[in-house]
Amino acid sequence: IEQSLDAAVDQIILIYDGSSSDDSLMDNVQHHGKCCGRMGPADWLKNSHILSLNLTGPHILPCSCFRSFHAGVNSSWCYEQLNVMRPLYGPGNSSYVQGCKQTLSDWLQENAVTVVAMVVGLLLVQLVQFGVMVDLYRAFGRKSSLKRSKQLPGPGPGPGPGPGLGPGLLLHRLE
Repeated sequence: IEQSLDAAVDQIILIYDGSSSDDSLMDNVQHHGKCCGRMGPADWLKNSHILSLNLTGPHILPCSCFRSFHAGVNSSWCYEQLNVMRPLYGPGNSSYVQGCKQTLSDWLQENAVTVVAMVVGLLLVQLVQFGVMVDLYRAFGRKSSLKRSKQLPGPGPGPGPGPGLGPGLLLHRLE
């Protein structure tokens, strides 16, 4: 599970642009976990946007990597160097140096029982649904075989008002 979590975080970092729900999730992890990247801020050098800037160090990071920041206009990126004036990026102050791997691992360990319980609960619900489906299938099969053997009357017009009651007898009984 931890390896797939690492791969998912790496993929989010690679394509992060601040607009998707995965990006918001990463921002929340970094902001509340007080961490940056998976192993550290240098992970962001693999991001497609950062690669296009030809940076040698992690000077521009998601704003969620900073203790305090003023986000730029329509951008989730911030810069730490105060002498860099980039209108697209907001200034950030004191980026987190610790990666989020340990924070995510701790969360996974703390919530492992809950995650497993939810999986088991969903499995039980599916088993009950399967049992109900099998019972319904059998019931429809029995009904179909009874119809074929004429033991169960099908829908349609009946014999009339009742056995032995013609229209005259019915009127006689009602009087």
